[in-house]
Amino acid sequence: MTESTHDLLTADDLADIVHASPRTIIRWRSEGRGPAYVKAGHRVLYRRADVMEWLERHKVTPVREVA
Repeated sequence: MTESTHDLLTADDLADIVHASPRTIIRWRSEGRGPAYVKAGHRVLYRRADVMEWLERHKVTPVREVA
């Protein structure tokens, strides 16, 4: 699989995707709660595939109550 720079997201990009503030993304990263990331010098980048995998792991399927 080849990756392009379009497959790399900034913390701001991730914040837009998950409808959170950039500050929340930074906090998740420091707490080890967010998706995997890579360091490119001083930049923190998220691979789109890692973000999608992280979202899938946090998917909740509602249980329907039977009346």
